[in-house]
Amino acid sequence: MALKQAVVLALVVTALFLSAQIQVSGGSLGSCNGLSMTILSAQWTSLPRYPGAPAQLSLTFYSTCVYHVVTFSVVPQCPYVRPGEPTVVQTVPAGTAFAVPVQFYADRLNVTCPLEIVATAEYGPDYSSILGASSPYFLTLFIPPYPDFAASVNGTAYLGLPNEVVLKISDPYRYPAQISINGESAAVIAPARPFVVNKTADLSVVVVPYSQQAALIVDVESADYLGNPVSYSFTVPLSVAQPPPATLSMVPSTLYIGRANNVTIEISVPFRANGTAVVTLSGASSAESPLVVPIAGGVGIAHAQITPLQSPVVLQAVVYYSVMGFQQSAQISAEVNAIQPQTPLASLYIAPQMLVENSPNNLTIVIRADGPFNSSVTISGASAEVPMPIYISGVGYAAYSLVVYPTSPQVVVTATIQTRGGTQQYTAYLPASSSNALLVVPTPSLIPAGGNRTVYIKLINQGNIPVERGVLVVGPAAGSPALGKVGVFSFGELAPGEYLDVPLSFLAPATASGPLPFQYTIYYYTPAGSGVEQGSFFVQVYQRPSVQVLTTSVVPQTPQAGSPLFISLTLVNNGYETVNNLEVAAVAPEGLTPMTPTLNYVGSLSPQQTQAVTFSFNATRPGVYNLSLVVAYQDQYGASYNLTVPLHIIVASGAVATTQQSGQPHGGAALAPISLVLVVVVAAALMAIGIWRRRR
Repeated sequence: MALKQAVVLALVVTALFLSAQIQVSGGSLGSCNGLSMTILSAQWTSLPRYPGAPAQLSLTFYSTCVYHVVTFSVVPQCPYVRPGEPTVVQTVPAGTAFAVPVQFYADRLNVTCPLEIVATAEYGPDYSSILGASSPYFLTLFIPPYPDFAASVNGTAYLGLPNEVVLKISDPYRYPAQISINGESAAVIAPARPFVVNKTADLSVVVVPYSQQAALIVDVESADYLGNPVSYSFTVPLSVAQPPPATLSMVPSTLYIGRANNVTIEISVPFRANGTAVVTLSGASSAESPLVVPIAGGVGIAHAQITPLQSPVVLQAVVYYSVMGFQQSAQISAEVNAIQPQTPLASLYIAPQMLVENSPNNLTIVIRADGPFNSSVTISGASAEVPMPIYISGVGYAAYSLVVYPTSPQVVVTATIQTRGGTQQYTAYLPASSSNALLVVPTPSLIPAGGNRTVYIKLINQGNIPVERGVLVVGPAAGSPALGKVGVFSFGELAPGEYLDVPLSFLAPATASGPLPFQYTIYYYTPAGSGVEQGSFFVQVYQRPSVQVLTTSVVPQTPQAGSPLFISLTLVNNGYETVNNLEVAAVAPEGLTPMTPTLNYVGSLSPQQTQAVTFSFNATRPGVYNLSLVVAYQDQYGASYNLTVPLHIIVASGAVATTQQSGQPHGGAALAPISLVLVVVVAAALMAIGIWRRRR
């Protein structure tokens, strides 16, 4: 309140100072037969607010006589003041001072203008006779400016974050003013309280926009030349944009699969903010995952060692940062390609390649490298006589032996080998069979459905004792969709580690999909006695896709040169499984210009479903054209298939096409092709008769 009173007081003092610039003169004290009045002062009662606005002065006169019907008129002595309506005073008493309001129009402000006030008295002390006396009075008038403020904003504000923009307050006449700033769909952080300006000023405003329609509400409180309060309120829109995105990058940009790669991860956030990022990896392993990266001054850098397992390696980061106490979060990601190393850093060899489950197995691990190396080996799926991990070091070569007891059908050996050239990870998968001496493995294990199929049963002696002879009985298991007879195969001596292939034929149903179970029994003899082993195995059956073309059409059948033609074909999936990535490509020669894309991607097509595909071309010139439609698709295993549909298209010239459509051939020109065909047919028939006679 004190601040506002100070502003008003300053304007009142200024107004009093400026009013002294109104200089008055004119009038005399003489006989009452003339106009005997003296002008004492002139004061503003209504200021002009803009060029061309009305204004009013209050003139104080002293009269020594009595007058009736006195008219006061303004006669401007400058081009930027226009007179208003004259003021009429009905009676002027003698020996008194009286005030007279006069009106005019000011076409300019902040200027000085000489005025002449002409007073004319119609009657004297009584109404018996017309006096008709007049007297001029002169004023030197300063027309003050009126407070004229404007507000605008420069700069861009980012949604949801504190931003510094520049508020420009325009005040051409330097009136002191109190400014208050508030937000519309925005919060104003600074300035928090009203402040005073007395000229054009550029003000720093910290604002947080909450929507794209955010604005600043600028309230201006000032006073005019006379000290009267003047208020303005401006709604100034803000230029609002989304905050700049956070970024995530990693160096190097290419990694090696199976090796431990030393990488640098960099995260940047806008406005040089501080915060934290949590980075996780997909497609790679790392002891540091998830990785917490502190961010200071807008940048966070972390160093890590990651081992890609596939390509690409995907980095995902959740970033939290703060700008002047306002929290922001962002989710960003980046992909880095991973390739196979050109040359391995080391080699890992494990013997034996097959283990026996729930039995002690002597396992030997051999590592070779160029120069010194250190390695860490972990075995899963088996128990061992030593704690994990196993540390193996050497120069060029090292071997390590231990006894393991497999507890699952697969034992996994993982070795991380560090050399002078870097670190690389190796993984070996060792199958662990049951304690049977003979192992049965089908080859191939994946076959297409439908028809007679033959697989070879690999019969392996995985024991330590030779088999002298035996009989294998094998066939489809009970309830198996496979159709076939039980086969009985005799075999002779089979030494340890040796194997033999036994053919097995059966009928795989056309609708079958998935595993087909088989069961077997082996009767065998060894030097230590006889034995019987039973077991089962599976052959995986997959559906071979079948996409066929139902119909093809060319419209029109004989297109004219320079006109369009439309080619369509209808496809059907005759198989029992959905086909994927189905697409049709049109391969056209010159003379058939494509009007639509020549590759039509369909996607997937369910069994027994149809799909129509259409292409359009412009036949640019007559001729005979061979066009091919190539249908390509994949099965559920990713295997690719394709078929080609050839089309024979005849493009006629305009005249020929018109003749064919009208059905009215024009003499020999139209019949010439038919005559030529007849001649060729007759000649071919005569040649055939001659050849037949010679053979007889």
